[in-house]
Amino acid sequence: FTAGLGVWATHYVGMEAYEAPLTISYDPLLTAASLAVVLLGQVMAMGVGLGGPNPLWRLGGAVVSFTSIAAMHFLGMAAMRLQGALSWDAQQVVAALAAGQIFALFAAVAWERLRKPWRAPVCGALASLSVVSLHFTAVSAATITPDTGRETAAALAEGALLF
Repeated sequence: FTAGLGVWATHYVGMEAYEAPLTISYDPLLTAASLAVVLLGQVMAMGVGLGGPNPLWRLGGAVVSFTSIAAMHFLGMAAMRLQGALSWDAQQVVAALAAGQIFALFAAVAWERLRKPWRAPVCGALASLSVVSLHFTAVSAATITPDTGRETAAALAEGALLF
């Protein structure tokens, strides 16, 4: 649960810090859905990852964990309300998903093969690389095309906190 909250909070703060030449707000329902997906996903990942002595359980936990983080990322991006259109480069999205999943799987394998004192720092670094490679590659896959003729909820709110 804590892992999911940490990942979501980091992602949301990063999105809030993004400075675009147009007004951006966030759909409250999709924003809440992105939080719910990653919270539930991380709880499920722990259950799967700790499900048995077989190392395949850890690999399954890594897949569930990363999948929930990726879903949270793209739901969070879909929650953006702006004066324009958000489009994606499909090849870069696939590259983001592949890179992130590979690093997550490497973290699971490292957990099985390494012992103290290397296990935690190496696995933590690989898990971080999983999230970072997903995020930055996926963000580079996104294109925002401004539409100055279209009013959005963000433009109408004029500074009101929509979320």
